[in-house]
Amino acid sequence: MGTPDATDLAYLLTLHPDPGPVLRRLDAESRAEDIPSVEPSTGPLLSVLTAAVAARTVLEVGTAIGYSGLWIARGLGPGGRITTIDPDGSRQARAAAAFAEAGLSRVLDPRNAPALEVLPGSPDPSTWRSSTP
Repeated sequence: MGTPDATDLAYLLTLHPDPGPVLRRLDAESRAEDIPSVEPSTGPLLSVLTAAVAARTVLEVGTAIGYSGLWIARGLGPGGRITTIDPDGSRQARAAAAFAEAGLSRVLDPRNAPALEVLPGSPDPSTWRSSTP
């Protein structure tokens, strides 16, 4: 398996032709403020992969302002949840606001702490992946 190319990106964009105003704004803000974020072409891939494995529970380490988390959330099935971990409270708050603005607050489980404090108390990783019944 090689690196995704222009054909792969074109296909992903047919699945998500318009990311919507919240994702466009978060992408612009992350670039303007030099906040680490996935590339715009990676977002649709995250959503497709989440849907393809029928993920209902996702753990994201490093929330930043919610850009990748929102893409992942778009791929979750009914009842899906995304737990996001980030020690930066202001960024977590921005991510929560973005999820609310996108109408996806119900899927967000934010954890405002360093990952090394949260992960030891997390469920067994084998329970993080589930398939449709």
